[in-house]
Amino acid sequence: MKVMAEQNNTGRNSWVEPLFLVIAALASLAFGFVLGDAGSVTVIALVPIVLLAAYLGFTNPEMLAAVLIGLNWGYISSVAVKFHNVPSPAKFIVAMLVVVLLVRRFTGKRTPLVYHPIQWWILGYLVFVSAGMWYAGWPDRTMAVVFDLVKQLIFFYIVINLVSSERILEGTIWAMVLVGAILGLLTLYQELTHTYTNEYGGFARSAVAQISEDVSNRARAGGPTSDPNVFGQQLLALIPLGLWLMLSSRSLFKRAVGAFSVAMCLAGVGLSFSRGAYIAVGVMFVLLVMHLRLNPRYLLVLPLLWLVLTLAPPEIQSRFDTLGFLLPTNNPTGVDQGDASIRRRSVEMLMAFYMFLDHPIIGVGSDNYKPNYPTYIREYGGNVPDEQRNAHSFYLEVAAEGGLVGLFLMGGIVLTALRSTLQAQRLFMEMGHARMYELAVALGIGFIGFLTSAIFLHNDYPDFIWTLISVSAACGLVAQRVYNQSHAHVPQEEAASASFGASPEPRAV
Repeated sequence: MKVMAEQNNTGRNSWVEPLFLVIAALASLAFGFVLGDAGSVTVIALVPIVLLAAYLGFTNPEMLAAVLIGLNWGYISSVAVKFHNVPSPAKFIVAMLVVVLLVRRFTGKRTPLVYHPIQWWILGYLVFVSAGMWYAGWPDRTMAVVFDLVKQLIFFYIVINLVSSERILEGTIWAMVLVGAILGLLTLYQELTHTYTNEYGGFARSAVAQISEDVSNRARAGGPTSDPNVFGQQLLALIPLGLWLMLSSRSLFKRAVGAFSVAMCLAGVGLSFSRGAYIAVGVMFVLLVMHLRLNPRYLLVLPLLWLVLTLAPPEIQSRFDTLGFLLPTNNPTGVDQGDASIRRRSVEMLMAFYMFLDHPIIGVGSDNYKPNYPTYIREYGGNVPDEQRNAHSFYLEVAAEGGLVGLFLMGGIVLTALRSTLQAQRLFMEMGHARMYELAVALGIGFIGFLTSAIFLHNDYPDFIWTLISVSAACGLVAQRVYNQSHAHVPQEEAASASFGASPEPRAV
């Protein structure tokens, strides 16, 4: 009877989706005719997107959350605002999903919100950064960080509450990887056609820079942020996830799309000419080899790597050669005196260390390294201009701006997120969910690769690391929820709690 009722209900509601799509199409056409004379093509195109987002918000908010994560990872909202003068689609989606969560919490079944231990670390870090406004030399810069952290905390709650099943988690990974594949494809097309001045709607911006002593004035792919190092970091974290899609998808088409995505992400990383990204990819490759243990099935990756390396432009090899300074036999001093960028960055990192020594407990205040840099470079000297510069290291930046307290709190956030992926691996393995176990491994390795590249790169684009933190936490919660529900002897209230970090005998919170 229950099945029949569900079938009847489905039949009664089957007209809703087609009717909505027809209304959306008619509304878009009407809006286009009204604005056609004004030539507002971007706004016209935005109408069906907004209507679709509204529809998903009320019918499938979990899928809309996956879309939001893809937007965040692709830096799409910022490009829409800066290049196309349209309201931020991410803000619209966030507002809608917050309403959905509040409605679920306080009406109907009164679904409780899901929590994760990372929230306490984030709240502690938010309070600490907020206190920095009292002593920072430039409190307005610190206040901007406070507002961004509030935004990231809301995003975190949305992700852990709506990425709530294996299906939605996999959809989230698809959203991130496909965004990376498109960005890599645009970059590759730009390289093949040498159309470096065409920014392709703001998603393929490039910067001309010196690659090596023999190669100067070479375009470097900067993606939607225009920063080649950030672009390399943005794509490298997706490579293990793309490999997972390539090797673990259930259809040949999805596996082909996964392989294509890996190739495009590798192309984007290569054309960014980011040495930090190259090192991070090497670290991930070592971790993958250690995990795979030379399983013959994974040897399928080798032809893909060979193809990418064969087609790579010769400048990439020149860029690789500049990493010779890492070898003590090539450079006993540890610094490449012939590379101006490495010399400049070493000075910037040194100034961050000096700031930390001068303010070891609470630092100089969030986002205050940059305006403090000229004072320090004049005091300690250096053959670089005394203009405002970045620390070029996420960890030294946190140390300079937050001291030991900031390092402790940020370290707690990052390590708890990594622990969440490890917890997911353990639980999925215990349940025999091999595919999801491999997904948790890929997510963890991609996160480690991102953190490796952060050794050489500051945190000017925090959306990326907070997205990884949020998805990692959601992965752990999904594993815990599935584990709880797979044990029939667990009481219903306890199975629904999905408390993260529980022992093999789950307990309610």
